[in-house]
Amino acid sequence: EVDNSGGHLQGIQYLSYNQNEFYVLSGSSSSYSYYSIIKTGKQNTVISVNKLLNKPFKHAGGFQINNNLMAIGIEDNEAKDKSKVYVFRIDDPENPPKKPLTIIERTGNPKRATAGSIGIGEVNNTILVVVGDWDSEHLDFYTIDKEKPKKATLIYSLDSKEVDKSGWIDENYLSYQNLNLIQDDNSTMY
Repeated sequence: EVDNSGGHLQGIQYLSYNQNEFYVLSGSSSSYSYYSIIKTGKQNTVISVNKLLNKPFKHAGGFQINNNLMAIGIEDNEAKDKSKVYVFRIDDPENPPKKPLTIIERTGNPKRATAGSIGIGEVNNTILVVVGDWDSEHLDFYTIDKEKPKKATLIYSLDSKEVDKSGWIDENYLSYQNLNLIQDDNSTMY
């Protein structure tokens, strides 16, 4: 059972494990935020519905799974002045983790402290998390030491209104609701 009153599904990510395919969905409701895991097959099966936080943190936004790391933003989408980003290691999707590796706490001005879209990737022994605030107007870049993942450090913030967009394929910066970090064979992150 999922309380989907006053909420909606926000994001979806694919996950492969032990030659099985899974989809993870983030969602919101009028009272809590959650993510659910679905195992695909001849008949798709809901493996779990995992409650994240209660109101006011009732909106789980756009998120990313990269390898076995999942970063998901959970925001107070009414006051818009606080959010949390949970970083999980999903070693077995049929037994989802109970606790996150790291929690990034965000507070501040309305819209600026939200976490509606999240990207995650790895560079060497560092986890990189990018957090987009309301409509991803700002992107905040955090690093987490993979060996000691309890603390995230803000290393850079990008303001979409001040970025030079010359040379971009599309110079229009839209209200992005999802981010994905992708790494090529040369370890270059996009």
